[in-house]
Amino acid sequence: MSEIVSATPGRLRVLVIDVTRNRKQFEHAVTRTVFWSLKGCGVALATEDPVLVGDIKDISSAFEAADGKFNTVLLIAHGGPDPGGGMASEVDLAGEVVHWYLAGSLFPGIKDNLVCLAVCHGSCHDAVQSLTNGDNFAMTLVAPKTTLSLLEVCTFFPTFFDDLNRSTTSSIPADVVERCVNDNNHLAKGKMCVNSAGKTVPVS
Repeated sequence: MSEIVSATPGRLRVLVIDVTRNRKQFEHAVTRTVFWSLKGCGVALATEDPVLVGDIKDISSAFEAADGKFNTVLLIAHGGPDPGGGMASEVDLAGEVVHWYLAGSLFPGIKDNLVCLAVCHGSCHDAVQSLTNGDNFAMTLVAPKTTLSLLEVCTFFPTFFDDLNRSTTSSIPADVVERCVNDNNHLAKGKMCVNSAGKTVPVS
């Protein structure tokens, strides 16, 4: 039997959260494009609109507002590469740049869920460790190895989620996530990885 990615029963239901504060003036448009593309292809969404977080202190309440009615999180943010030298890589959360280990503690709603990152360098070591290790963290992480273009974000995620939605019914098995990433990774030029606690799944 395949490992279950999410402990939440039911079909795919996605919570879309944007913490960019539209810093570069294009991010909210990209988030809305992805959100409405998901809605258009029949993917169930946890909220009526994407959640646009304007302050780091509001991140927890964004999860609470969804009232647990999701089993997958798509987080849209700005991230950076591993700086090396023992320094933790960082992510910009609603205008405050923090290291990934602090970021992981701000996401209480990801426990046992599938988490997808539209975050440049989202599959860096620190992001994977902070989001998939421990009893209170995500079961599986889908994230890019390097920078995603706007086109890649707007094409990969809707197609991947549509495929996953069509391929699952009462739960989200890990092998199906891996297949859906593998089948659609060409839309992100092979940049997407699947990670779980202690494991990185190579995809072609």
